[in-house]
Amino acid sequence: MKFLAKKKLIKDVKLFPTIQNVVATVSFERSFNLEKIAKVTRGIYEPEQFPGLILKIETPHRASVLIFASGKMVITGLKSSEQIEPVVLSLKEIIDEIE
Repeated sequence: MKFLAKKKLIKDVKLFPTIQNVVATVSFERSFNLEKIAKVTRGIYEPEQFPGLILKIETPHRASVLIFASGKMVITGLKSSEQIEPVVLSLKEIIDEIE
């Protein structure tokens, strides 16, 4: 970028990166009954279309979670790494209540 700015091909711009989305993967090391979880949580589960349950949560932090029958999860939409643990604990409580 500095080379292009020296040649006056572009303006010299200062970049200030910010974190917009944190993605975390979690393994509970046990299998889940996705149909049962979908009924209780109002999650979206269409195994013909996608092998995972899509769950949107609002508390403790707003996030989207993909839950797979293998016990693995992908959490997206968090704003910082400090939000990961409270969300995982909340998901553990939800799943323990159901199963």
